[in-house]
Amino acid sequence: VWEVANLERLGSTEAQQIDTVVEGCRLLLTLEARLERGEDVAFEVPNHSLQNRMRSPEEAMFASMPGLGDDDWPGFPADACPSELPDITEHCSLAANVLRDGVVYASLKGLRTTSGTALARCIKPAMDNKGHPLVQTIGAIAGDAECYELFDSLFAPIIRQCQPSWIPHSVGGGSGSAAPEPGGVKQAALDPEGAHVTFVQVCARRNLFGFHMPPAMSREERREVERLMVDALASWGGEPGTYLPLAGSRSCPSRPEGMSPEEEDELERDGILFEEPDAEVVLSSGAGKNWPDARGVFVSHKRSLAAWVNEEDHVKLISRLPGSDLGASFHALCSAEAALLDSLSERAKTFAWNKRLGFLTSCPSNLGTGLSAEVHVR
Repeated sequence: VWEVANLERLGSTEAQQIDTVVEGCRLLLTLEARLERGEDVAFEVPNHSLQNRMRSPEEAMFASMPGLGDDDWPGFPADACPSELPDITEHCSLAANVLRDGVVYASLKGLRTTSGTALARCIKPAMDNKGHPLVQTIGAIAGDAECYELFDSLFAPIIRQCQPSWIPHSVGGGSGSAAPEPGGVKQAALDPEGAHVTFVQVCARRNLFGFHMPPAMSREERREVERLMVDALASWGGEPGTYLPLAGSRSCPSRPEGMSPEEEDELERDGILFEEPDAEVVLSSGAGKNWPDARGVFVSHKRSLAAWVNEEDHVKLISRLPGSDLGASFHALCSAEAALLDSLSERAKTFAWNKRLGFLTSCPSNLGTGLSAEVHVR
């Protein structure tokens, strides 16, 4: 099974990104049909856009694992930078490339955002992980929305590398207080006979304005974000559903033990369960602290819409449909986000966004629309 998805989220609209994935899938399916007929295929990309306290047993278990308990991943400090840049000569990440000569580090090491996020938190993944020259990770995360402005000399070069379509000082993605518009995206099956495409999925990552992002959140702040998101999802005008905290999370009064093993198995079968991170580059970011506290999955009764709460961002909206109509999945996501925004606005909350970078996410690779459009091809 192949997964076809967009990688760039800055420099174009949501509708344009959906159209790019549709165009790519049509090309892929055409080539697949030619191969099945025994024809030789010389693949040429016709479009530049296609190139580019009392713990639960679960919490007690995770508490002893580095990066999943109360403490940060051991290594580079997360609260303040040392006076001298450590030796990162052999470190391979986009952040390490920016920091290696020491100039950016020296200019930013003593700065903190208004909410207290230090440069140390943002660059800890790059400091703790050597990486590999052939598979360079990003190596930097944002602890809050202000990080992208205060530490611009770190983040701007990284963004240019992971999202080449972005032009500094241009308009980012999304429209701030409004949900994405379907625009001219048509609802039509990419694979009408169902021979190759099994399902389609469109996701959007969002963070609430005024809170730290998950890598820098305290336990109390994470619980407050969970409370706000659960309340908003419970009363939104979208598809009704149920919030299921991760097994072992005791933060949700209505489900003090989290989801049951049967519910966990069902979500896993449906492909809408997220689990504890195991990659060191994620663990060192802080995204796994206090696992599984105040994290969970909202799922609609029809199973076509879901929302991950406090994974790597405050919420990841998921529209997943069987078949091959990517446009229909995108339309459903737009409606769901509009309903969620209406519900949040009643609580005087909105998503973190700015005109230059679009929707603000903990990982720079998701900035812009925050959108991922996926087509699963067998």
